[in-house]
Amino acid sequence: MGKTVSPKRIPRSSGIGFRLAVLSSSVVLLVMSVAGYLLVNLQQTVLMEEAVDRAAALLGTLAVPCAGAAAVGDTEQLDGYLAEIAQAGGRHMGLISITMLDYRGRLLANSADGVFGLVSAAKSFRERAVKAKQPIWRRFEDVQAVPVLELSMPVVSGLRWGTLVASFDMRPVEERIYLLRWMLALTLLGVASTMGVVLYAGLSRIVVTPIRRLAQVAEAMEQGDLSARIEIDSEDELGLAAGAFNKMGAELQSYTQSLERRVEERSAEVRTKNEELEVLNAALKGAVTNLETLVVTDSLTEVHNRRHFNEVLEFEFRRSARSQHPLTLMMVDVDNFKSFNDNFGHQAGDEILRHVAQVLQDTLRSTDILARYGGEEFVVLLLDTAGTRGEMIGDKLREAVESFSFPVGRNTPLAQVTVSVGVASFPEDADDAQLLVERADQAMYAAKAAGRNRVEVWTEELEKQEFSPS
Repeated sequence: MGKTVSPKRIPRSSGIGFRLAVLSSSVVLLVMSVAGYLLVNLQQTVLMEEAVDRAAALLGTLAVPCAGAAAVGDTEQLDGYLAEIAQAGGRHMGLISITMLDYRGRLLANSADGVFGLVSAAKSFRERAVKAKQPIWRRFEDVQAVPVLELSMPVVSGLRWGTLVASFDMRPVEERIYLLRWMLALTLLGVASTMGVVLYAGLSRIVVTPIRRLAQVAEAMEQGDLSARIEIDSEDELGLAAGAFNKMGAELQSYTQSLERRVEERSAEVRTKNEELEVLNAALKGAVTNLETLVVTDSLTEVHNRRHFNEVLEFEFRRSARSQHPLTLMMVDVDNFKSFNDNFGHQAGDEILRHVAQVLQDTLRSTDILARYGGEEFVVLLLDTAGTRGEMIGDKLREAVESFSFPVGRNTPLAQVTVSVGVASFPEDADDAQLLVERADQAMYAAKAAGRNRVEVWTEELEKQEFSPS
């Protein structure tokens, strides 16, 4: 069966039993809360009705003598009745004030001065009370937030002689309701807590503990211990699940061991193939690097070739147009190169081109782009450089070539080599890449026509002149 894994302690707050107990207690608490809410509302209604009934009984008792006094117009007697009821029987009921109104709602009598008379019926309630044939009431809060019950009672003795309106302090009733709510809330909390504990204990014994054992064995298998097994001494669904789980674990362990042996054998083969592949990849990488270099490099001078330069020019021209940065292009041509080839041979001419390319490359900045444009002609692209600065760089290149000692052959004395440079800039001289090349070329031919070994910047006057290659 393999080794038995002891149950690993799981925090109660995240366990199944705890969550089931919380869920059950929550449901019980919810049901009891709804029932308690309804019960409190019912009790509040009952207490309110009792207060209204007691107040109505008090006013009903007072209405009979008040009707007699009103019938004979004895207002002093009415005041006496109101003061007497306020002093004798009203205080224990929380009576605040009592008023007698005639059929038009005018004041006939009021309770004695002092604490009585501080609250009077609102006009709207007074109007409704005078018209009502039955007692009416309302609950409101005064300016000091004291709950008040206001009740009216028709004064009838054969005829309607007026209406009694009284105000009662409802704080004792509100306090009883508040106390009832707290008692109910504490009772509900106690019952829910007790049921939660009972449910947690029962579910832990019956369901949670076996499930935890299953989970811990599954965790051990996940960590690589395929020999882990679980023991549950029961014949219920959990016991059957444990048996099936143990059988699955044994099959998985056997299959895994077999698979590991085959993987090790294949791994040895793969390692050998990988070593061979790494050697081939290294060779292929070197070949690709060489090929990429050959694609963009002039084979003679080892600077960029014309095709690559055209691609870079198009890209950089668009970038400069977007960012409004200047761009300068220079055409550099070796002077009298055809005569040099005729006198010293093509091999010596090739050697001169290689040295010129090296001198130009050494003189330029690392951000500048140099390429062989064709034959003895080179092209230079100066990024973020205006025409004035480009002219200075062109003259620097010319001086560097002029001062360099070029070997013409193995045992031949040094020869003088010079270059002519044409400069054109964006945006001053051209608004597209091809036109920029053409105008730099025109400036270069103007330099040759002016005597060679010089730098010429393109101007509009050059557009009107014609130059022939020489």
